Amino acid sequence: PDAFRKQLDAVIHAYLSLKDGLVEADEKATFKYSTQLYEALQDIDGSVLKGRAKAFWEEKKSFLMEHAKLCKEASTIAGKRENFIYLSQPLIKVVEAYGPGDETLYINFCPMANNNKGAFWLSASKNIQNPFMKEEMRSCGEVKQEIVPNK
Repeated sequence: PDAFRKQLDAVIHAYLSLKDGLVEADEKATFKYSTQLYEALQDIDGSVLKGRAKAFWEEKKSFLMEHAKLCKEASTIAGKRENFIYLSQPLIKVVEAYGPGDETLYINFCPMANNNKGAFWLSASKNIQNPFMKEEMRSCGEVKQEIVPNK
């Protein structure tokens, strides 16, 4: 439904802004956008979905809300980055299921993030800007998948 799509687009936009803030290690931006992400998730009305689509969203939303709250409350960039790992996983599944909205999104992967366990994240650009690494490692990672809008 259009209402759900607009609300989901607001979540994706806040997530991508948070990712950019983490890339720059900008404390003010990461606080602002982690708060926006949490609020955008709170605003999503999943009641417009039906059946499996609704059940899928409700499962992912609870996980997203938990880690968006922890990300918002984290007092350090490192804490926000850690929770961003756990925000990215369900949001990627949501974008794969419901589509990326109007823009192509990319699923990126860094093998060195998360104590060398690796981590995925979404980006609006093919150019790797790693939200988990310090400045000298910003380009570490690769595009694993492209998710194009349903037109």
